[in-house]
Amino acid sequence: VPMVIALIGLALQPAGNGADSTVSFQSLSAMANQQQMEMVRGGSEMFTILATNQQWIVWLLLLGFGIKLAVLPLHTWLPTTYAAAHPNTTALIASVVAKLGVFGIVRIVLPLTPLGLAMEAQLLFGALGAIAIVYGALVALAQSDLRKVFAYSSISHMGFVTIGLMSLNTDGISGAAIQMFNHGVITCSMFLLLGHLEQRKTNLSFRMEDLGMAALYPRLSVLLIFFTLAGAGLPGLNGFVGELLSMMGMTRVSASITALAVLGTVLGAWYALRIVQRILFGSDGQEKTVYHNDSRGDLRPAELSVLLGMALLCLYIGVRPSGPMKLIEADVARLAKVTEPASKLMHPSVDTLPSNSLVSN
Repeated sequence: VPMVIALIGLALQPAGNGADSTVSFQSLSAMANQQQMEMVRGGSEMFTILATNQQWIVWLLLLGFGIKLAVLPLHTWLPTTYAAAHPNTTALIASVVAKLGVFGIVRIVLPLTPLGLAMEAQLLFGALGAIAIVYGALVALAQSDLRKVFAYSSISHMGFVTIGLMSLNTDGISGAAIQMFNHGVITCSMFLLLGHLEQRKTNLSFRMEDLGMAALYPRLSVLLIFFTLAGAGLPGLNGFVGELLSMMGMTRVSASITALAVLGTVLGAWYALRIVQRILFGSDGQEKTVYHNDSRGDLRPAELSVLLGMALLCLYIGVRPSGPMKLIEADVARLAKVTEPASKLMHPSVDTLPSNSLVSN
């Protein structure tokens, strides 16, 4: 209901200078950009009012989209949902539904309120993204339920999307876009593997040292290692590309935020290797056969074909990122033309590194 009222009010509000009313994002963004350029050239009272509005509008937008993005401290719904839902449902939520928050920020917040974002929320939300990377990894290390391990690792991965978006530059936005896609592929694959594991084990509320399934399910184990390392950002796999570009973009804004994100990558590798060790071999390094119902056996051909397709996609993006990233190059450049001037205007001393995006490689 509030959204309907807001849209009606926006439609009835004249666009300015005698123009017709509009709810077109392109038209609204064009008006904001035109007035922003007027301010850069010397300022105008008209844009000053618009900038003042942006300062509070951006918080309302980020509050709504931040819940969907599960940015700290608006993340509390995610672990509970991931732990309670069926793995197939969680795969859908993680790969598609959770990305709506990112879509909203890219589609609405960045083009319509770039100056308000740079003035009010860029560094704060960038810091929250870096904290989410570290927090998610630390909490994942403390979990014994595999569902919650994946849930908190998802929060950590989405932290890279947040810092990429808050960089407001080409590298960061490119990294956020590709990381959003990569996270969907990796997390979806992990929860599909979790579903297959549930069919072979009646209870997943386990201590991870109770498992040791490498000998029982070699194909499932190899794929679990692959996707876990992809999520940890292993070079040559897709997770590395998004994380690197996001941190490159944030480096041009805040070195301290980037350093915190780098710490998160180390912690991410730690919990990833812990998952591999304890689920495949148990805490004592010995393969175990207890607690398993191996009547279904290893992955069947139909199950294997889906996951192999996901794995090939992860490998392709990791080895040749320039291919898929060329698909978003023009859109990212167009968006960066709006956001980068605002970031430089508010933080003129931080843009000391040249853009060196992998898009051109």
